[in-house]
Amino acid sequence: MPMERLSAKACCPLFTGRLSIGPEDDDVYRAQAIFDFEREGLPLIIFANWHGFSGGQQDMYEEVLKEGSKIVDGLSSYKQPIFIYIVPNGELRGGAWVILDPSIDKEQIEMYANVNGRASVLEPDASRQAAWTDGTAR
Repeated sequence: MPMERLSAKACCPLFTGRLSIGPEDDDVYRAQAIFDFEREGLPLIIFANWHGFSGGQQDMYEEVLKEGSKIVDGLSSYKQPIFIYIVPNGELRGGAWVILDPSIDKEQIEMYANVNGRASVLEPDASRQAAWTDGTAR
């Protein structure tokens, strides 16, 4: 997981860069970092530009969902403030939205987005082809 170096004066850990949930070893490091930051009593800032996982057979085989759930565990038990910011031209989509959803802990997690940032559970192609309850596509 790319992470900016923290100076002695830094107060908050930062997650930066264009990340993709998975492969599993990346998620292990992310989850461990969240638990470590909590143990140190630090607020957490996540600059989100994350793509999600599909939940398909390959993701199951690589244990992506299992490791992603550890991130959710870390965020749900975090006692310090968590700020999630969707960067300019950044995306938070797919399974990454599930992992970083503010409803995990409404008292601690706040989400903000740049006006040019986007967030969606569905991939852009999937949302174009979505069928609605009346059976029509819109």
